[in-house]
Amino acid sequence: NPALVTALAGHSRKHPLNFRGSPQACALVESPNCICHPLTAGDRFSIGKFQLTALPASHVLNTPDEEAFHYLVESPEGNFLYELDGAWMTSREHRLIGGTHIDLVVWDATMSAPGDWRIFDHCDVSMIRTMRAALTQSGNLDASSRIVFNHRGRTLWPEDEAGQEAIAAREHAIIARDGMRISL
Repeated sequence: NPALVTALAGHSRKHPLNFRGSPQACALVESPNCICHPLTAGDRFSIGKFQLTALPASHVLNTPDEEAFHYLVESPEGNFLYELDGAWMTSREHRLIGGTHIDLVVWDATMSAPGDWRIFDHCDVSMIRTMRAALTQSGNLDASSRIVFNHRGRTLWPEDEAGQEAIAAREHAIIARDGMRISL
C-alpha cells in the first residue's frame, strides 16, 4: 500500500523511514522521507539484533512479475518463520532456510478445511500439516517449535471460538488473536 508507506514516512519524522520491498513496491513509494531498499528472494539484511532473509512466497500479486516475500528472522533469542499470504512453501524457499532450526512459525491458515480455491495463494490446515511434517523431517522444526495460525478467513473457519480452538489443539498450534504477545 504505497499511500500507507508514504503516510508512515510523513514529513515530521526525525529520521527517514527505511522501507524494504520488491523493486516494484519501492518504485511506488513517493516520499522524500523514505529510503527504499529493493529486495529479491535470498537477500539478507539486519535490523538491530535481527538477521532477516527474504524468502519467495507463492502468492501472486497484481503485477505478475512482482515477487511476494516470506521472512526468516534469526536472533539470539530464537528464530521464526513468517509465512503469511502464501500457499505451499517452494523448494527454493526451503533451500534458503537451509538447516536453520525454527522456534516459531506464523503460518497463513486462511482455510480450516481443504477444498477451497484459495489454496493457490493461501494455506488450509492440511497443507500446513504436510509442510510441518516435511520441515520436521528436515530438522527445521521439532517438538519445541511453536506454530501460530494467522491470516484466517472469517468465513472459512468455524464461527465459534471453541471450534477454532479445537482445530488448533488437534494441530498443536495456537490461534493468533488481536493483541497477542509471544516471546521466543
